Amino acid sequence: MEGVQLKASPRSSQPLGWGAGILALSVGLAVVAGALWGLTRPGYIASFDEGNARIDPLASPDNVEFISFAGFAVLTACIGVVVGVTAFGSAQRRASVGRMLFAVAVAAFASWTFYILGTTSAEWRHGVPDPHDLSQGDRFTLVPLLRPGPAWLAGPFTAALTYWLGLVSSVGCDPAPGDAEYDERHAESD
Repeated sequence: MEGVQLKASPRSSQPLGWGAGILALSVGLAVVAGALWGLTRPGYIASFDEGNARIDPLASPDNVEFISFAGFAVLTACIGVVVGVTAFGSAQRRASVGRMLFAVAVAAFASWTFYILGTTSAEWRHGVPDPHDLSQGDRFTLVPLLRPGPAWLAGPFTAALTYWLGLVSSVGCDPAPGDAEYDERHAESD
């Protein structure tokens, strides 16, 4: 068996690199966007009166909770679109339903990362003051806890939708017989 040299199959190493790149991109986007979203989330303006926190509806912005919910849904949907487009575009004509499901899972993980970083940065910026440190009339901001509910699906749905639209729009775009790519594909299947 002298002179036989085994070489790594390029096919086996590409999916790992492809998946790692998609995962890194989505987590990077989620970290940055989630932190910025958390820092800019609106909150209720409260004052400390007679040992209790009282929300001032006149000083507080309107629709605090809806703005947080809508921001989460829209931003995670945008991350899902980027994940779907990038996953399909970088599939090198090896697009498949399995890769689409991977993109959906990555978008779901990015949504979770976005939520965690957004909640953490909102708490870091505003926090909940210690009642022992407050005196009568002190004002502070309370950012309500976000319960995304159906908004958890915004990122994974848009990732699946954009990937699926890429699959549908590329139907019939296979290389023609006699083309170098056609010959390469059929040589792999033999």
